[in-house]
Amino acid sequence: MKYKYLFFISLILTTSHGQDLVRGIVIDKSTRQLLAFANLAVKNSSTKTASDIDGKFSFINNSDDIIILCSYVGYETKVYHIDNNKKENYTIELETSQNTLDEVIVNKAVNPADEIMKKVILNKKRNNPENLESFKYSSYNKVIHDYKTIQNDKKPHASYLFMMESVTEKKFVKPDLSQEVIMATKVSGFKNPSFATIATDFQPFSFYEDNIKFFNINYLNPIAKGSLAKYKFHIEETLANNTDTTYVISFKPKKNKNFNGLQGVLYISTKKYAVQNVIASPAEKGKIDIKIQQKYSLIEDEFWFPEQLNFTIQFNDFPNKMQPMIIDGKTYISEVKLNSVGQNEKFPLQKVLLDNDAGSKDSIFWKRHRIEDLNKIDIRTYERIDSIGSKKKFDSYLTIMEKLMQRKYPLKYIDFDLSKTFLYNKYEGL
Repeated sequence: MKYKYLFFISLILTTSHGQDLVRGIVIDKSTRQLLAFANLAVKNSSTKTASDIDGKFSFINNSDDIIILCSYVGYETKVYHIDNNKKENYTIELETSQNTLDEVIVNKAVNPADEIMKKVILNKKRNNPENLESFKYSSYNKVIHDYKTIQNDKKPHASYLFMMESVTEKKFVKPDLSQEVIMATKVSGFKNPSFATIATDFQPFSFYEDNIKFFNINYLNPIAKGSLAKYKFHIEETLANNTDTTYVISFKPKKNKNFNGLQGVLYISTKKYAVQNVIASPAEKGKIDIKIQQKYSLIEDEFWFPEQLNFTIQFNDFPNKMQPMIIDGKTYISEVKLNSVGQNEKFPLQKVLLDNDAGSKDSIFWKRHRIEDLNKIDIRTYERIDSIGSKKKFDSYLTIMEKLMQRKYPLKYIDFDLSKTFLYNKYEGL
């Protein structure tokens, strides 16, 4: 019996030798921004993976010395050496490519990317999650406000300017009945916050509406009907797996087309020709830059549903060009249940409700709902801003902030409607 036990232990040690988890991130070398959905392949191996929506990657490695080929749309392919004996998190830095989409010539009568996009548009209605009879889900939302220092962007900040978190539960019934309950909210500088900005307010819930709205400007969706006449599509990569194929298709407005357009990358799955991932931003740059990233997962092997929604907003001239303000937001969607809300269920007139104890949830609740633990900068932000908030009595300004979130400014007897007074457009700014 003793020898059998020793043999068993020996077998485990033998099979587990060299089976190490390689972790890392993929970033833009100049801007230090994380790159979502970058493709990684281990040379002389069948191992392939991709960075997630937050630019992170991981895979099991059987060798002590490996070479990774990392590719990303618009960037030079990077050959990266990993010494697995170092046991560290790796950072792969990619440089932008000098080749642009305009330099690519398709020597075919029919653009193959257009043929794929025709199928995406044809299946758009059935793949739109808001065409389901009903659904409900939970979400964890995190929004960070900070300044971006152009001259020394590599140096990490001691703390953020502002940070907020929330946990919500949402239910939806076709065609447009919805209710979102804010179960918990935590805002730096406030002891009892009675408001919560939901990260998805800055971008659409899904990438299927004909027009994508940013800051009161409607941008034509590249998968809208008629978009083939206005957008230029190009297949950048074809990723095959055991069950289906994913086409990586870049898009940008065609020249001399007068419309508000987007540019970015679509990851199209041949399973129902649905959007699997998307990265998009306005094609025409202005005083405010915004980029969205969305990741979808297959529910019940039948419906593609949003899994994570990220956005980044940069105010290029505020407070100044060398130190613009940025807002980063992430929404993680979980506990999705399809067709689970009754058609006769009553919805209140108020679409967003706040639980009475939303601002007083304990650390156990937050630990259970946070996707990742708070990092050092997150913790310092709460500590620093909370101390300032207590000293400066931030909570006394809560009424003003609540009104501002509704685009109103409270005077003594009336609320001043800011939406009718201060306007923004991409040419003039604010």
